[in-house]
Amino acid sequence: MKGDTAGASLTSAKAASNAGLRCRPLEDTVRDTFAWFQALPAERQAKLRAGLDPQKEADTLRRAAIGTWRRTRSEIQPVLWPVR
Repeated sequence: MKGDTAGASLTSAKAASNAGLRCRPLEDTVRDTFAWFQALPAERQAKLRAGLDPQKEADTLRRAAIGTWRRTRSEIQPVLWPVR
């Protein structure tokens, strides 16, 4: 994967597709999510936050510094590089 879509989805949807499930259009997801958000009480809307918990972010970045991920046909495997 390259560009803006790099890493967007590292999970195969093949099983879901085989079971008859389909992806919904992005426009529908955005519209419905925005309608859900607007239906929240104002005090809840004011508490909007984004991103990871700071500790989880630090742990993720630490793990990323010592390895990288490689996608295979059947699974995602960690590929660790020597720490220098």
